[in-house]
Amino acid sequence: MKTKRTKRLSLLLAALLLFTLAPYVGATPLPEQDTPPQYENGYQFQILQTEDGPVLTEIYYVGREEERSDVVFLPQTLGGLPVTPDVVDGMTFWYGDNWGAVKVSADNPYFKSVGGALYTKDGKTLVYMPNPYNDPILTVPDGVEAIGEAALWNASCAILPDSVREIEDAYGRISYLVIAANSGTAAEAIAQEHGCKFVPLDAEHSHIYFRGSVLKEATCSEGGVTELVCPCSAAIQAETSVRWHRFRESYNEETDEWEYRCAYCGRTFGEIFGEYIGPDPEAPSPDECTCVCHKFDDTMPSDLSASGVIRIVRDFFYRLQLVLWRIAGTHKYCECGERHY
Repeated sequence: MKTKRTKRLSLLLAALLLFTLAPYVGATPLPEQDTPPQYENGYQFQILQTEDGPVLTEIYYVGREEERSDVVFLPQTLGGLPVTPDVVDGMTFWYGDNWGAVKVSADNPYFKSVGGALYTKDGKTLVYMPNPYNDPILTVPDGVEAIGEAALWNASCAILPDSVREIEDAYGRISYLVIAANSGTAAEAIAQEHGCKFVPLDAEHSHIYFRGSVLKEATCSEGGVTELVCPCSAAIQAETSVRWHRFRESYNEETDEWEYRCAYCGRTFGEIFGEYIGPDPEAPSPDECTCVCHKFDDTMPSDLSASGVIRIVRDFFYRLQLVLWRIAGTHKYCECGERHY
């Protein structure tokens, strides 16, 4: 009788333990961000299943190849889920290309667009500022309190208003950003915190110049002039060096031949460099060439065996021979006709 009672108690405890562990036994783990990407309205995104329900993640705009436009529109939903500021940042648009403008509908409850830049609906957070011409200096408008991750990704310098209180750091890139703002503002504290160069706009400072507009285009015969600008608006002019010839293929009606002519000076390739001498058709191929240029091996031996040491010593003398040839100005071409020096 006691044995049966003990057995029943054991079965009861086992059933209770099984009931307790039932939700965990054989449960499928929640999928992470390795779910296959989905595409909608030119966006690539993923839907992550969480305990609180599905959420959007990894949103990138990749639609330029299809529409060839400098304007991208941000929809209110993707995959049936709302597109909120929690899932959109500067990398959403920087991933595909540096867009000229990001626009949203007037009834979007989360975002607004001003001058092609994307802000949260209250205008206090700058989500993305387009920079299609890769201007080194970008100016953040007054009223912005927070700058999102990668919002100023392509800028070298940011002129910040007194209202800015926070800048999200994107992969440590903020440390390379020059911050220009008034002294004593939160922007100055942010610059000090991240080790950024700081330009006080309301005090004397050492100017930091960035590339401005081109005042005179350089050619292959004459240098140019470029304006360099400090965030405080101080500017200087700098001369640029002579540019390399820009050859374009054109048809010569007199000779009935195609030729390469420089767009700057108008001379042909042959007039500038003389007749082109190519490889000898009867020369051996690089695989068959016995010149020392093809003999040494750039890869290190996997072991320091006798053969490996011999190869290191052999390659050293091969390289030494090349150095001596370069100093002497000889050995312009290999046996295969390929010019190395």
